[in-house]
Amino acid sequence: MFDNAHLQLNTSDTPITPSNLFHHYIELPDGSSSLFNGSFCLDGYSYRALFAPCSDQNAKNLFFIRTFVYMHSREKYYTKRTNESSYLLSFTYEGKGVLEYEKKTYTLKKGEGFLIDCRKPHYYKSGASHWTHADLHFNGYLSDEFFELFAKNDYLKFHQPTDGNFQTQLEDLVELYTGLTPYRELLISQKINSLLTLLLTSAPFYKKSVSRVPENLVYLLTYIQNYYHKHLTLDNLSDFSGISKPHLIRLFRKYVGCTPREYILRLQIENAKQLLESTALTIKQIGIMVGIEDANYFSRFFKSRAGLLPQDWRTAHRV
Repeated sequence: MFDNAHLQLNTSDTPITPSNLFHHYIELPDGSSSLFNGSFCLDGYSYRALFAPCSDQNAKNLFFIRTFVYMHSREKYYTKRTNESSYLLSFTYEGKGVLEYEKKTYTLKKGEGFLIDCRKPHYYKSGASHWTHADLHFNGYLSDEFFELFAKNDYLKFHQPTDGNFQTQLEDLVELYTGLTPYRELLISQKINSLLTLLLTSAPFYKKSVSRVPENLVYLLTYIQNYYHKHLTLDNLSDFSGISKPHLIRLFRKYVGCTPREYILRLQIENAKQLLESTALTIKQIGIMVGIEDANYFSRFFKSRAGLLPQDWRTAHRV
């Protein structure tokens, strides 16, 4: 487990608590010591990531790791704290753990994990003679928004195979964190994003929501993606789908998150970006291809959406 990551073994023959912590030398990564504020009992042994965390300043627009630990905890292990500036993603491999959070108690068995906001009071402990688990503390831009998606759907406890895609991505993330790779912070952020997205798209509420999407709306979205540049109107879309215009707008807002018109505008701008980055077509040609024939209007439209003129976007993002 985590064989390709650089992890440091920390062990003690006796449980470690705040009262005897000074007598046990445990080297922690810079910036992670605050995660031990509060009451705790470290009973067992653990493997900690060696590489120092990214600073908040350098990673303010990214997800970043505060600390990672892979723990083999015995029966006396527990952590109780509040008001820590991180989110905790924990996953159980063997044994049993118990989490108390937001007036609820969760039992954690093999293949079960949880995601919590550590600013809120929380308490977790071994629920049996042993509890083997990985703890990933992270933060960064959009962490609040991502967590809210879990919280509002009451999906703080999740289940994943211990030998599946979740574990593969987690091991890749820890290997990145403990290595020296170009664009390390960006890649770490991308991996955390991917890990959280995997959990969301594996959730029962997500699968249930997808299964409820009307079939004619699914066909309509495919139609729009193929013909968004053909000056589609709400009348066109209503006729094609057989859905009344008012109901069509309601369905789009519910399942897509925007109106049909806004969805078409987003397709236009994203496809224009791809063409600017990957082709030598002129600005006018690209405008025509995404359904905007007036080159001046296309440039104004593009800047209003992307923040740059088309030619400036091409210069900055050309592959």
